[in-house]
Amino acid sequence: MDEKDTNIDNPDGLVLEGDTIGHADKQSRIRKRDGVVLPGEEMGYVDAQGKVRRPNGIIFRGEEVGQVKGNKAYDKDGLIFAGEEWGYVDAEGNICQKDGFIFKGRIIGKMKGTNKSAALGFFVLRFREIEDRYKNLEQSVRAADNKTPFLSKVQHMLNWVPEANALGDFDSLINRLKDLEKEIVNQFEDNRRKKEELVQKAESLSRSTDWKVTPKN
Repeated sequence: MDEKDTNIDNPDGLVLEGDTIGHADKQSRIRKRDGVVLPGEEMGYVDAQGKVRRPNGIIFRGEEVGQVKGNKAYDKDGLIFAGEEWGYVDAEGNICQKDGFIFKGRIIGKMKGTNKSAALGFFVLRFREIEDRYKNLEQSVRAADNKTPFLSKVQHMLNWVPEANALGDFDSLINRLKDLEKEIVNQFEDNRRKKEELVQKAESLSRSTDWKVTPKN
Protein backbone atom coordinates (compact mmCIF):
# COMPACT_ATOMS: atom_id res chain seq x y z
CA MET A 1 0.00 0.00 0.00
CA ASP A 2 1.29 3.51 -0.75
CA GLU A 3 1.24 6.39 1.72
CA LYS A 4 -2.11 7.73 0.48
CA ASP A 5 -3.95 4.50 1.27
CA THR A 6 -5.91 4.14 4.52
CA ASN A 7 -5.97 1.33 7.06
CA ILE A 8 -9.01 0.62 9.22
CA ASP A 9 -8.14 -0.72 12.68
CA ASN A 10 -9.97 -1.97 15.72
CA PRO A 11 -10.22 0.62 18.52
CA ASP A 12 -7.03 1.27 20.45
CA GLY A 13 -6.83 -0.45 23.82
CA LEU A 14 -5.50 0.94 27.08
CA VAL A 15 -2.00 -0.28 26.24
CA LEU A 16 -1.89 -1.56 22.66
CA GLU A 17 -3.02 -0.10 19.36
CA GLY A 18 -5.90 -1.81 17.60
CA ASP A 19 -5.04 -4.41 14.98
CA THR A 20 -5.77 -3.74 11.31
CA ILE A 21 -9.08 -5.16 10.06
CA GLY A 22 -9.43 -3.52 6.64
CA HIS A 23 -7.94 -1.32 3.95
CA ALA A 24 -8.98 1.31 1.42
CA ASP A 25 -7.15 2.56 -1.65
CA LYS A 26 -7.11 6.03 -3.22
CA GLN A 27 -10.27 5.22 -5.21
CA SER A 28 -12.12 4.36 -1.96
CA ARG A 29 -12.26 0.67 -2.81
CA ILE A 30 -12.65 -1.19 0.46
CA ARG A 31 -11.43 -4.66 1.36
CA LYS A 32 -10.98 -6.79 4.46
CA ARG A 33 -7.58 -7.30 6.06
CA ASP A 34 -4.90 -8.54 3.71
CA GLY A 35 -3.49 -11.99 4.21
CA VAL A 36 0.18 -12.94 4.17
CA VAL A 37 0.06 -13.52 0.42
CA LEU A 38 -3.35 -12.51 -0.94
CA PRO A 39 -5.19 -9.21 -0.58
CA GLY A 40 -8.28 -9.16 1.61
CA GLU A 41 -11.75 -9.92 0.28
CA GLU A 42 -13.38 -7.01 -1.57
CA MET A 43 -16.27 -5.51 0.39
CA GLY A 44 -17.34 -2.60 -1.81
CA TYR A 45 -16.51 1.04 -2.38
CA VAL A 46 -17.61 4.64 -1.92
CA ASP A 47 -18.45 6.30 -5.24
CA ALA A 48 -17.86 9.91 -6.31
CA GLN A 49 -21.24 10.96 -4.90
CA GLY A 50 -20.45 9.51 -1.47
CA LYS A 51 -22.70 6.45 -1.92
CA VAL A 52 -21.47 3.34 -0.12
CA ARG A 53 -21.88 0.43 -2.49
CA ARG A 54 -21.27 -3.27 -2.64
CA PRO A 55 -18.94 -4.59 -5.36
CA ASN A 56 -20.08 -3.94 -8.92
CA GLY A 57 -21.64 -6.77 -10.89
CA ILE A 58 -20.96 -7.70 -14.49
CA ILE A 59 -23.64 -5.29 -15.71
CA PHE A 60 -24.99 -3.27 -12.81
CA ARG A 61 -23.35 -1.05 -10.22
CA GLY A 62 -23.10 -2.36 -6.72
CA GLU A 63 -26.12 -2.04 -4.43
CA GLU A 64 -26.21 1.19 -2.44
CA VAL A 65 -26.20 0.44 1.30
CA GLY A 66 -25.52 3.87 2.77
CA GLN A 67 -23.84 7.20 2.15
CA VAL A 68 -21.12 9.44 3.51
CA LYS A 69 -21.35 13.21 3.84
CA GLY A 70 -18.26 14.90 5.21
CA ASN A 71 -17.17 13.00 8.32
CA LYS A 72 -20.55 11.27 8.90
CA ALA A 73 -22.22 8.08 7.65
CA TYR A 74 -25.95 7.92 6.92
CA ASP A 75 -28.63 5.60 5.65
CA LYS A 76 -29.43 6.17 1.98
CA ASP A 77 -31.98 8.92 1.35
CA GLY A 78 -35.64 8.02 0.92
CA LEU A 79 -38.12 9.58 -1.48
CA ILE A 80 -39.17 12.11 1.17
CA PHE A 81 -36.77 11.99 4.13
CA ALA A 82 -32.99 12.25 4.32
CA GLY A 83 -31.12 9.21 5.57
CA GLU A 84 -30.67 8.72 9.31
CA GLU A 85 -27.19 9.41 10.72
CA TRP A 86 -25.33 6.26 11.82
CA GLY A 87 -21.90 7.47 12.92
CA TYR A 88 -18.92 9.74 12.36
CA VAL A 89 -15.13 10.15 12.42
CA ASP A 90 -13.88 12.36 15.27
CA ALA A 91 -10.83 14.63 15.29
CA GLU A 92 -8.56 11.77 16.48
CA GLY A 93 -9.62 9.46 13.67
CA ASN A 94 -11.89 7.32 15.85
CA ILE A 95 -14.91 5.78 14.14
CA CYS A 96 -17.88 6.39 16.45
CA GLN A 97 -21.46 5.15 16.44
CA LYS A 98 -24.32 7.55 17.00
CA ASP A 99 -26.68 6.75 19.87
CA GLY A 100 -30.04 5.26 18.89
CA PHE A 101 -33.28 5.02 20.87
CA ILE A 102 -32.41 1.58 22.30
CA PHE A 103 -28.80 1.35 21.16
CA LYS A 104 -25.85 3.06 22.87
CA GLY A 105 -23.14 4.20 20.47
CA ARG A 106 -19.41 3.84 21.14
CA ILE A 107 -15.99 3.91 19.44
CA ILE A 108 -15.81 0.97 17.03
CA GLY A 109 -12.64 1.58 15.05
CA LYS A 110 -9.68 3.77 14.18
CA MET A 111 -8.74 5.34 10.86
CA LYS A 112 -5.04 5.33 9.99
CA GLY A 113 -4.80 7.57 6.93
CA THR A 114 -6.88 10.32 5.34
CA ASN A 115 -9.81 8.57 3.62
CA LYS A 116 -12.69 9.22 6.02
CA SER A 117 -15.32 8.14 3.49
CA ALA A 118 -13.76 4.72 2.98
CA ALA A 119 -13.18 4.21 6.72
CA LEU A 120 -16.85 4.91 7.41
CA GLY A 121 -17.85 2.84 4.38
CA PHE A 122 -16.01 -0.18 5.78
CA PHE A 123 -18.24 -0.24 8.86
CA VAL A 124 -21.41 0.45 6.84
CA LEU A 125 -20.59 -2.55 4.64
CA ARG A 126 -19.85 -4.65 7.71
CA PHE A 127 -23.32 -3.88 9.10
CA ARG A 128 -24.85 -4.96 5.81
CA GLU A 129 -23.08 -8.32 6.19
CA ILE A 130 -24.72 -8.65 9.62
CA GLU A 131 -28.11 -7.87 8.06
CA ASP A 132 -27.48 -10.61 5.50
CA ARG A 133 -26.90 -13.09 8.34
CA TYR A 134 -30.18 -12.02 9.91
CA LYS A 135 -32.08 -12.34 6.63
CA ASN A 136 -30.72 -15.86 6.07
CA LEU A 137 -31.74 -16.82 9.61
CA GLU A 138 -35.17 -15.24 9.20
CA GLN A 139 -35.76 -17.12 5.93
CA SER A 140 -34.85 -20.41 7.62
CA VAL A 141 -37.28 -19.69 10.47
CA ARG A 142 -40.10 -18.71 8.10
CA ALA A 143 -39.60 -21.85 5.99
CA ALA A 144 -39.68 -24.22 8.99
CA ASP A 145 -42.90 -25.81 10.25
CA ASN A 146 -41.21 -26.29 13.61
CA LYS A 147 -39.39 -23.04 14.40
CA THR A 148 -38.35 -23.86 17.96
CA PRO A 149 -34.88 -25.29 17.11
CA PHE A 150 -33.92 -21.79 15.87
CA LEU A 151 -34.57 -20.08 19.20
CA SER A 152 -30.99 -20.42 20.47
CA LYS A 153 -29.59 -19.01 17.21
CA VAL A 154 -31.86 -15.97 17.36
CA GLN A 155 -31.04 -15.36 21.02
CA HIS A 156 -27.32 -15.75 20.33
CA MET A 157 -27.56 -13.12 17.59
CA LEU A 158 -29.52 -10.83 19.91
CA ASN A 159 -26.64 -11.07 22.40
CA TRP A 160 -23.81 -10.15 20.05
CA VAL A 161 -25.40 -7.74 17.57
CA PRO A 162 -25.45 -4.76 20.03
CA GLU A 163 -21.70 -5.25 20.53
CA ALA A 164 -20.86 -5.49 16.81
CA ASN A 165 -18.39 -2.94 15.45
CA ALA A 166 -20.45 -1.63 12.55
CA LEU A 167 -22.50 1.35 11.37
CA GLY A 168 -26.16 0.90 10.55
CA ASP A 169 -29.71 0.93 11.87
CA PHE A 170 -29.13 -1.16 14.99
CA ASP A 171 -32.47 -0.18 16.53
CA SER A 172 -34.38 -1.66 13.59
CA LEU A 173 -32.29 -4.84 13.45
CA ILE A 174 -32.59 -5.47 17.19
CA ASN A 175 -36.36 -4.96 17.04
CA ARG A 176 -36.62 -7.41 14.13
CA LEU A 177 -34.62 -9.97 16.08
CA LYS A 178 -36.88 -9.51 19.11
CA ASP A 179 -39.97 -9.97 16.92
CA LEU A 180 -38.49 -13.16 15.47
CA GLU A 181 -37.65 -14.40 18.97
CA LYS A 182 -41.22 -13.68 20.10
CA GLU A 183 -42.64 -15.60 17.14
CA ILE A 184 -40.56 -18.66 17.99
CA VAL A 185 -41.35 -18.43 21.72
CA ASN A 186 -45.07 -18.20 20.92
CA GLN A 187 -44.86 -21.39 18.87
CA PHE A 188 -42.89 -23.06 21.67
CA GLU A 189 -45.55 -22.10 24.21
CA ASP A 190 -48.32 -23.21 21.83
CA ASN A 191 -46.64 -26.59 21.34
CA ARG A 192 -46.25 -27.01 25.10
CA ARG A 193 -49.90 -26.12 25.68
CA LYS A 194 -51.03 -28.70 23.10
CA LYS A 195 -48.84 -31.37 24.71
CA GLU A 196 -50.27 -30.57 28.14
CA GLU A 197 -53.81 -30.89 26.74
CA LEU A 198 -52.97 -34.29 25.25
CA VAL A 199 -51.51 -35.47 28.55
CA GLN A 200 -54.60 -34.29 30.41
CA LYS A 201 -56.87 -36.11 27.95
CA ALA A 202 -54.81 -39.28 28.29
CA GLU A 203 -54.96 -39.10 32.08
CA SER A 204 -58.70 -38.47 31.94
CA LEU A 205 -59.21 -41.51 29.72
CA SER A 206 -57.13 -43.69 32.01
CA ARG A 207 -59.39 -42.81 34.93
CA SER A 208 -62.60 -43.20 32.97
CA THR A 209 -64.61 -46.43 32.92
CA ASP A 210 -66.59 -45.54 29.82
CA TRP A 211 -64.11 -47.22 27.51
CA LYS A 212 -64.05 -50.52 29.50
CA VAL A 213 -66.00 -53.47 28.11
CA THR A 214 -68.64 -54.75 30.54
CA PRO A 215 -68.36 -58.55 30.92
CA LYS A 216 -71.35 -60.55 29.71
CA ASN A 217 -73.23 -62.75 32.18
